[in-house]
Amino acid sequence: MRVETPAATRSAADLSLRIVRFVGLVGFLGGLASLASLWAFGPRPVDEAQWRMLIHAMRSVFYPCVFFGIALLVFSGTAIWWTRRNALHGQRWFKLMMVLIVIAVPALHLSARFTMLNLLNMVEESRLDDANVLWNRLGMLYVTAVVVFLVVSSIGIIKPRMGQLG
Repeated sequence: MRVETPAATRSAADLSLRIVRFVGLVGFLGGLASLASLWAFGPRPVDEAQWRMLIHAMRSVFYPCVFFGIALLVFSGTAIWWTRRNALHGQRWFKLMMVLIVIAVPALHLSARFTMLNLLNMVEESRLDDANVLWNRLGMLYVTAVVVFLVVSSIGIIKPRMGQLG
C-alpha cells in the first residue's frame, strides 16, 4: 500500500534536496576547478619542502570541497532519484547522464588516485623531476574532470528544462 505525501511536504522536501544538491555541486566542481587552477596558475615547486606544501594545499582543497561535495551529491541525488525513479528512467537525458557518470567517475578517480600516490612516492624519494611529470598528469586529469562534470551537470540542468521533466 502506497501512502501519498501532501504536495506541500513533497515540494518542501524536494526544494531542500535541490538546495543540498546545488551546494554539493558547487563544492565538487569548485574544488576540482581550484585544483586545476592550482596546477595551471600556481607556482611550480622547486624543492622537497615546496612539494610537501603543494600536497598539503591539495589535500586542504580536496577533502572539504571535493569529497564533501561528492557526499552531498550522492545523498541528494539518490533521494531525488528515489522519489522520481519511474519518470526518470524513461528520459534519454537521464540515461546519457548516468552512462557518463558510470564511465567517468571510476576512470578519473582511479587515474587521479594512482597518479597522486605515485606523486607522493616521488616526493618521498626526492625524485622531483618525476614528481613534476606526475603533477602535470594530475593537473590534466583535474582539467578533464572539470570539463566532463560540467557536461554532466549541464545535461542534468538543461534537459529537464526543455520540456522533458521538471
